[in-house]
Amino acid sequence: MGAFADGTYDLVTATYFHTPIAISREDVLRRAALAVAPGGLLIVIERASVAPWSWQAGQTIRFPTPAEVIASPRLKSEWHVERDYAPQRTATGPGGRTATVTDNIIAVRRTR
Repeated sequence: MGAFADGTYDLVTATYFHTPIAISREDVLRRAALAVAPGGLLIVIERASVAPWSWQAGQTIRFPTPAEVIASPRLKSEWHVERDYAPQRTATGPGGRTATVTDNIIAVRRTR
């Protein structure tokens, strides 16, 4: 995995890290959480479904729920959940083809 910036920050994001390259989601989220300063936000935005034209279409994929994402980097005692939902939207793909897809949108604030 690539380098992660040293220090702590008021805002850290982890977005769309579904990839054909093997990575540890748990490690990415843990490292992102460690970089959040007290009072800062960690925002996670990721796919929660696959469009029919996706490179992942036809694969058996189990996407985590927002609650599972929050639990995965051990964000229990020193974090406050500010946003935790999985909205659906219409995505447009090749040739104007549309499909309903779901994304996880999560914001947690470090309390200490």
